[in-house]
Amino acid sequence: MTISGHAKVTNDRSKIEQLWEKTDEAWWDSAQDPEIRLITVAPDEAELWDSPGKMVAVAKMVMSAITGAKPDVGDNAKVEL
Repeated sequence: MTISGHAKVTNDRSKIEQLWEKTDEAWWDSAQDPEIRLITVAPDEAELWDSPGKMVAVAKMVMSAITGAKPDVGDNAKVEL
């Protein structure tokens, strides 16, 4: 999935506290670390690919190269937000 939009960086300490999880300690000692920032994205567009997995997709592309037929490697949808 890809999402395109406008992003802003904030230093909202109360939101950082609210979002803090134990696993975040892999990067920071605590939610009070002054280096932590939030990135908020307002999406304009999103695109999703639903494919059968890498190995199946590679096999289908190889068969396509042999047969000359277009490979069916999944669905794609684009949404304007």
